Amino acid sequence: MNLTSFTTLCLCGSILSACSVYKTEFECDPVSGVSCKSLSQINELYEQGKLGDKEFFDETPSLEASNLPFFKGSMMRTPESIQRIWLAGYEDSEGTYHGPKYIYTVTQKSHWAPKVDSKGDNL
Repeated sequence: MNLTSFTTLCLCGSILSACSVYKTEFECDPVSGVSCKSLSQINELYEQGKLGDKEFFDETPSLEASNLPFFKGSMMRTPESIQRIWLAGYEDSEGTYHGPKYIYTVTQKSHWAPKVDSKGDNL
């Protein structure tokens, strides 16, 4: 057996042995609902009729119940506002001359905003 086939055989063996460390048990504590259960356990509960629509949807808050403002329309991302500042050339206290240059700074960060037409109405 040459070195290449031996290396390939060892590589395949090490890759396949990595699958053997897979755990079949979950490590989390059982809680109410279907969290921390395997798919096969959830399927069994559903087939036995122990999982119904009520268990999934009773605790979900409706949009009417939330205090969040509701917006109808489309949103757009506004760009950043950037200010260009010109610094004149100057000589510092040690006699070093610093030539004129521009620096840029963000004056307003980008954000999400409702799209509005020229009349100010939401689109």
